[in-house]
Amino acid sequence: MNTGARCAAGDVLLFLHGDSRLAPGAVAKMRQTLDNRLIAGGSFTLVFDMDNFWLRFYAFCSAIDCLCFRYGDQGIFVRRAIFEQMQGYAEIPLMEDIDLMRRLPRYGRRVLIQDYPVTTSARHFVEHGIVRQEALNVALVAAWFLGVAPQTLARWYAARKVQA
Repeated sequence: MNTGARCAAGDVLLFLHGDSRLAPGAVAKMRQTLDNRLIAGGSFTLVFDMDNFWLRFYAFCSAIDCLCFRYGDQGIFVRRAIFEQMQGYAEIPLMEDIDLMRRLPRYGRRVLIQDYPVTTSARHFVEHGIVRQEALNVALVAAWFLGVAPQTLARWYAARKVQA
């Protein structure tokens, strides 16, 4: 992501997973939001490309403006100048998205755009079991907040995927 940022042009960087799509009008809303110079960056809420109770619950959580619900699959945007001041994403194998969003308020406000959700693929959840994948995500984030090293979390994540 840092390499992509160095190659990108423009004053705003948007990081979006390859299996995610922005809603029509999302870029315009992001630009309008960033008209406020106090805002450093933010993310969007989330919806999945398939209907399932647990996926709807997961998407509902993305509308809660809390750091533990800010993931890369929601699209993360940040002013280029601030991204450079922050020295970009931490070079860690997991939790780099939450880490970036955790550091962002040191440079300005972090916002959540709720009316233009990012649509992301449910494929990963379906392949690994929707509830199992959600539980694993919650456990990994909780462990990260408790201080477990991202390298350890990445090993746990890889091991759990093999068992699934």
